[in-house]
Amino acid sequence: MSIPPAPNWAGPLQVTSDIIDALRRRRLIAFYLPALALLAFLIVLVLIPRRYSSITVFRAGVASSGEGVAAGLGALAGQFGIALGNGESAPEFYAALLESYSVRSAVLRTRPDSGTPMTLLDILAPDSSKPVVSRLERGMKQLSTRVTTRIDADTRLLWLSVQMRDSALARAVAYAYLATLDSVQARMRRSHASAAVSFLESQDRMLTSELETAESRLQRFLEVNRSFQNSPGLVFEHDRLTRRVQLASEAVLQTRRQLLETRIQALNTVPSLSVLDFPSTPARASWPPRKLYAVLAAMTFAFAGLLFALLFEVLDRRRAISAAG
Repeated sequence: MSIPPAPNWAGPLQVTSDIIDALRRRRLIAFYLPALALLAFLIVLVLIPRRYSSITVFRAGVASSGEGVAAGLGALAGQFGIALGNGESAPEFYAALLESYSVRSAVLRTRPDSGTPMTLLDILAPDSSKPVVSRLERGMKQLSTRVTTRIDADTRLLWLSVQMRDSALARAVAYAYLATLDSVQARMRRSHASAAVSFLESQDRMLTSELETAESRLQRFLEVNRSFQNSPGLVFEHDRLTRRVQLASEAVLQTRRQLLETRIQALNTVPSLSVLDFPSTPARASWPPRKLYAVLAAMTFAFAGLLFALLFEVLDRRRAISAAG
């Protein structure tokens, strides 16, 4: 049996044959260990549950007759020094609303599958032995990591993405978010309409009283001054009282018109969300990207194996050179 010649430990490490020989001698580090590590990584990657994303795109605050009511009410309120903001039509408001406790808790209490009594909370936090508060907290954390929102800077559209282990569940949760958000906005719209009705009713009473007062003054003037056309002062006073009656009458008519429109708007049941892309059932998983991870892992382990094999070879040659010197 022939013994292979010993390597030249005192010579420099060449870029060609010496590197190949070094990798052969250290094939355990260069090839076998990276292959085993890659195999273990692929097994773990396969065992990781896949997640499916259902995406919906919508716009809140649909243009309707309510905007005309709000504009008219804002103009009327401005006459009395009252500022009515419209910040609740901004996408940022609805993005924050989607992440609020009230919306998330309502979504957790919905049933993704109408054929079963299980709620989303039972799916995300199935341990029924724990208190409801702790289960709700766990469900909130699950939703915070699986539900994301994004606002398009150009179109101001709101993107809602729901990521779940089951594609049908992801779609059902996305629809639950839309239904809950529309319900919350409808309640706010009714609440605002109720407040607007109260405001307009009080203004109507006040303006009606002012109109009656102006009419009474004009009536008394006419009763006292039956022939005032020949007196410039009386004509001026008559015109002034007449203008007051006309202005008060117009204010009362405008207020009552706004009051009627606001009462109609309070009964409006039209959905307040304009959905451009409805949630769909995804056919392909969105996470984890197995092919990408597998390629990156193979490249990383291969590079690490070659690097450590050559590093150990260089260290052994240096030790051999030191021992020879």
